[in-house]
Amino acid sequence: MHQPMWHRPMLKKNIVQQKFDCAAHSYDSNANIQDECSSQLVNIVASSSANHLKKIADIGSGTGTTTQKLLPHARDAEYSLFDISPNMLSISQKKLGNKNIQYIACDAEKHIFTEQYDLVISNLCLQWFEDIESFIKKIMLHTKYFVFSTLIHGSFAEFANLFEKHGRKSPLQQYNTFAKLEKICQAFDIHALCETHVYNKQCENAYDAACHFKSIGANVSNNIDSNISIVLRDSEPVNLEYIVFFGAIKR
Repeated sequence: MHQPMWHRPMLKKNIVQQKFDCAAHSYDSNANIQDECSSQLVNIVASSSANHLKKIADIGSGTGTTTQKLLPHARDAEYSLFDISPNMLSISQKKLGNKNIQYIACDAEKHIFTEQYDLVISNLCLQWFEDIESFIKKIMLHTKYFVFSTLIHGSFAEFANLFEKHGRKSPLQQYNTFAKLEKICQAFDIHALCETHVYNKQCENAYDAACHFKSIGANVSNNIDSNISIVLRDSEPVNLEYIVFFGAIKR
């Protein structure tokens, strides 16, 4: 089993960008769980202050699904969509158009924010960041309300265990624990919402699981063992368990 790590080696963000660029056209048809998480985030926002949102930032906006879901609740708001993948932003623009929407291709973790927002929202993006705590500290200087989801420790354990079974190093990332993220959120807002939802993706075998990751651009790792063909030939069914942390912080 992979263990939690608070200070991970820096992901090669140029590789992250390339993988998401390559997956831009296959993403929406394979990202059912990401879509469910997006809906959950929008439900959290809609149950609180959606009617008062005039300026919104979407971090790791992908193909624009979260902003698309937000629009009926805050149609007159100005939106800024940040994503590391220009191809993802291009698809967003085709979906959403340009009215009241700005598209910014950048690494949001390193981006210098200058605007103030009523809401910053982020769906399944922060697990790609080197230091979630530092990013939240930064973004809370620029928003009244931050709502996000991110993968946590234990996600994809069954797939990771296949690599151990075959004597290979798992290529999967190491994620923060619920306790760590709860502590970060409550340092800003003692009443912060912190909850976990579990989603399952059933795959026919290891190769099917690997294809799923590739189709959504998530086949990126710091620990790639080039000799993984024996693992991908494993014929047993694999359950990809997404364990997702949802946080909502107000100031």
